[in-house]
Amino acid sequence: MAVTYYDFRSNTPDPGLLTDYWLIHCHANQDCTDASSWAENHVAGPFDMDQAPQTARGDFIGEWEGLTSSGTTFLPFFIQTTATDMANTYLATVSP
Repeated sequence: MAVTYYDFRSNTPDPGLLTDYWLIHCHANQDCTDASSWAENHVAGPFDMDQAPQTARGDFIGEWEGLTSSGTTFLPFFIQTTATDMANTYLATVSP
């Protein structure tokens, strides 16, 4: 079991909104109701979320997110900005 999310822990008071992409997972043979059974993996970033297109609700990096697995490897599909593109798509492999 896994969950992916964007996180601002790398952000600073400097201009821009530094954002990282993370995955937390719990192995199938563990008690996933126990918080100590979960582990965190850094997937990507930091990138500047402020480079994303702006909407009435704020920064919008797209709707193209996904997460699947192959065996014990997780395959998150996500968006992040670059200096030349407001919404690049990426596929990562995470083997906890």
